[in-house]
Amino acid sequence: MKLNYTNLLFGAFILSSLSLLLTSSNFKSTTKLQHCSINKKLNSGGAPVARTGAPDESNCTACHSGSVNDGNGINELIINSGGNEYNVGESTPMTLTLTEEAEKNGFQVVALHTNNEMAGTFTITDNTNTKTLSSGILERDYVTHIFDGTAQNSWGFDWETPEVGGDVTFYVATNKTNSSGTNGGDAIYLSQHTFTAPDFTGIKEEVFNHNFMIGYQSQKNAVEMQFEINEASNISFNMIDLSGKSIRFENLGRFIPGDYTELINLNSKVETGVYIATIFINNKPISKKIKVSK
Repeated sequence: MKLNYTNLLFGAFILSSLSLLLTSSNFKSTTKLQHCSINKKLNSGGAPVARTGAPDESNCTACHSGSVNDGNGINELIINSGGNEYNVGESTPMTLTLTEEAEKNGFQVVALHTNNEMAGTFTITDNTNTKTLSSGILERDYVTHIFDGTAQNSWGFDWETPEVGGDVTFYVATNKTNSSGTNGGDAIYLSQHTFTAPDFTGIKEEVFNHNFMIGYQSQKNAVEMQFEINEASNISFNMIDLSGKSIRFENLGRFIPGDYTELINLNSKVETGVYIATIFINNKPISKKIKVSK
């Protein structure tokens, strides 16, 4: 009997291709499982960027197959000094607590303005349990846990508040894990927390074209003003804090036309922070934000 070598060769090629295809499929499946397992181990050292559930972000279920839950009332984020208001341009200690704790816990936090841009920056105060992350694409900074931090359910950090006021929303994702060593069965809690401060972005630094300049001189603990007037004018000065309380007022008297530099000494009890300084020229105000730093 004659053998058809062409058919035999073709059949061998088909069997070899099928075997290669099955092997490749199994390799991909195994690789995916290994990748999830690796991610699970890596995430114990901190969540990847953009997992807070904020606009344009995913959440922890990108790596964990647990459920997503409403975290309002479960995630407690507070300004340590109390209340829901912050002072602009200040370092503000904050604490996040996951009230439904487990043997291992995780978190990630981001702070955004109403236009979804990053609001301020974060400073780590507990290098043992927390770290910061940055997303170059989203231009956002985050705070997240590291390995030792998974053993606790409360984390502290400093928020360097923005120089402008307005509402800032913190998007928080926490992970109450079952510590199974797999990527399943965890409970993810998403929440939003809004803090506010007076918005002084509309204040004009030069209103009546009097060549007005003002700044804080730390060595003298004084406010220095430079201004020009074209007619005889009554000049006075007032400085308020962000709650509207007057910190320093002085009636400087009547000035003839000319260029002037005036130094307003401050009380040693004036605290560091952002203030609004106003010069009144014939009762017409010119205001500017200044930062007192000692």
